[in-house]
Amino acid sequence: MRTVIINRSKWRTGNTYECATGKGEIAMANPQGFMCCLGFASMSFGIAPELLLGFGLPMNLPGGVQDRWPEVPKGWFDKAAKLNDGKIDRAEKETELIAHFLTIGVKLHFTGEYTEYHNI
Repeated sequence: MRTVIINRSKWRTGNTYECATGKGEIAMANPQGFMCCLGFASMSFGIAPELLLGFGLPMNLPGGVQDRWPEVPKGWFDKAAKLNDGKIDRAEKETELIAHFLTIGVKLHFTGEYTEYHNI
C-alpha cells in the first residue's frame, strides 16, 4: 500500500474560513509552497510540484502526467477536493480523507503542526 505523508504546515485547504489551512491559491500546488491532499498524493506518484502549479485536479493535468495516477472511480477526485476544502473541522477532515484515500489503496499519514496564517 502506498503511503502519502501530508505535512500540516504545508497543507492548503478551504478558502478563508476558520477551518482553512495554509496560504495562497487553492490548487494542488501553489507558488507559496503549499499543496492540497491531491498535490501531496501526486508527488508520491512521481509528479513534480512545479507541474501541479495552478491545477485543481489530477484529471486536468497534461496527458502523460495525469497517467501517473492509478485509475480511480468516477467522481473520486471531486470528492477528495470537496473533503479537502470543505467547511469541516480539521480532525474530521483528516479522518474523512484517510478513509477516502484508502478506497484506492493509498494510506494518508498526517504529520507536523498547523501553522496559523492571517490574511490567507
